[in-house]
Amino acid sequence: MSDPASRRALIGGYLAIFLLTLTGIEVTAFLFGRAYLLVRVPFLLYAAPRIDRPTWDRYLAVRDPHLGWPNREALRGDAYDSSGARPLPAFPVPGDECISLYGDSYTYGAEVSHAEAWGNVLARRTGCRVGNFGVGGYGTDQAVLRFATNDGDSAAVSILGLFPINMLRNVNQYRHLRTGESPLGLKPRFIVAGDSLQLVPLPELTFAQTKRLANDPAVLLPHEVFLPGTDLGPVRFAFPFGLALGRLALHPQVRNWVSEQPSWIDYLKPDHSSGALEVTARLCRRFVKACQRRGKSGFVVLLPTPSSFDFYVEHGKLVMEPLVTRLEATDVPYLALTPRFAERLRDEHFAAVITNWPRPGMGHLNPRGNAMVAGFVMEYLEGSRLVGDL
Repeated sequence: MSDPASRRALIGGYLAIFLLTLTGIEVTAFLFGRAYLLVRVPFLLYAAPRIDRPTWDRYLAVRDPHLGWPNREALRGDAYDSSGARPLPAFPVPGDECISLYGDSYTYGAEVSHAEAWGNVLARRTGCRVGNFGVGGYGTDQAVLRFATNDGDSAAVSILGLFPINMLRNVNQYRHLRTGESPLGLKPRFIVAGDSLQLVPLPELTFAQTKRLANDPAVLLPHEVFLPGTDLGPVRFAFPFGLALGRLALHPQVRNWVSEQPSWIDYLKPDHSSGALEVTARLCRRFVKACQRRGKSGFVVLLPTPSSFDFYVEHGKLVMEPLVTRLEATDVPYLALTPRFAERLRDEHFAAVITNWPRPGMGHLNPRGNAMVAGFVMEYLEGSRLVGDL
């Protein structure tokens, strides 16, 4: 094996094995990423969407030009009544609401019936109509904007539901970067400018620009936090695929999962590059101040997740404490539900009050969870002496 021909053959054999191994890694990484990761964690792995002209024309026809996603058709049909609120079996005729709710799907009460949603349960408890204007997928910014434009809301008390993931939506404009879906899901957002919030309106794009939106969104969305390939954005799913999955393993949200912390915990840091804490705190204050200007009472309800519940049980404090501190410093009334759930559930896990129990993962509140939220809000209304205003 000492002659040149033998050495070349040996080197060639090793090189072939090396190349075959690399090819196997690449093929495996591609198939695993395409078939599993892009389905399970599309907000961490980015593949540019394809947008054709019919899809674009459809988007322009049905989009909400002010609030962004979802399109206007999503707020019609059986999911909403003529006032734009969720149908309320307890008081089915729109008008003369005593309480109004704003927020996302956890405020709306997704995955349970109209009768089981906490807004309807609260209406039965208070004996008056509750207008539930929650919309699935909304950020706090969209909820606040919807409240500001809902001139028909004359309720004495308005409530802003805040789910932790809303903090991420509040610094996001292109939904595909957070969900892997909605290739044309766009929305406005607020940024902190000096001592106030400044609205960055819904992006106005042309069809030609959508090609650049798919492959180079930074040019068209300068205020987007979750740009592909950045520290906070999804990892680009591109060759070399093995290296892409290696970067994915180092993503901050993955590190938080491995350390058994809420994946979004970093966004509560005051010095986080997203500025999510400051934006969210200011949006809450904006909501309460708008309520006061309209002669009504307003407060924020902080809704828990399984991971925030686990954090509270393990550490004895709210993971949302940085936001709570900001709210208290600016006199924003709030109701944190995590301690109340912990007290009521005792030895049960939070999974007992979500829809996909006993399957793993996170769902929405089930009928029992919705009933508990309604009870906690009713107790707050009574303790704050707001019931007499209803």
